[in-house]
Amino acid sequence: MARFNDVEVIVDSVMKNECPRGYKVGDKWFVKGGNTPQTEMCASAYNSIAPALRVLCMGGNHPWDSESGESLAMCPDSNVGLVFKLRRIEPE
Repeated sequence: MARFNDVEVIVDSVMKNECPRGYKVGDKWFVKGGNTPQTEMCASAYNSIAPALRVLCMGGNHPWDSESGESLAMCPDSNVGLVFKLRRIEPE
């Protein structure tokens, strides 16, 4: 069975207005073992991070990301401009 890496999801920045779900810079969630976060995460926000989340969980990287094991994703609500930073937690 495949081993999934854990991933930390952090609200990195809010570019425009306050998030209607109340997310603020520094809020974080942990995705353990490839499962969904154990929180009431906004469905739109989750859908925006899901592709990068899957890549990082499986140990991969996007060629366009500047740091290995990290990726950025933006919430689709263009009135807010919420940016998430995803960071793979390497196994010890």
